[in-house]
Amino acid sequence: MKISQYTAKGTIAITAEFWRQTDSSFALYVDAVHEREIRNIKRSRDWDITATYQKGGQVVGLQWRVPESNYRAAKRIEKRINNSVHDSAIEPSIWREESG
Repeated sequence: MKISQYTAKGTIAITAEFWRQTDSSFALYVDAVHEREIRNIKRSRDWDITATYQKGGQVVGLQWRVPESNYRAAKRIEKRINNSVHDSAIEPSIWREESG
């Protein structure tokens, strides 16, 4: 499971991952820094949390079981999170090239 990308500053930016878990369900992992997306999932989706990832007593990520009928919705969430991480990771280096 690949859940990280390096940003322009060299730090790790965690993303979202989506994969098939069983014949009838998928798993969606979202890093805890994406608070807005997590709130939206909890509020509007009836998905079971199957795992909570912790580091040093802090929650760093959540994983949901996604029924096959919600594949498209979960895939959109994954794409939206990954695009936002990717966009924020490349903008600083572009800005530095243009200003220098």
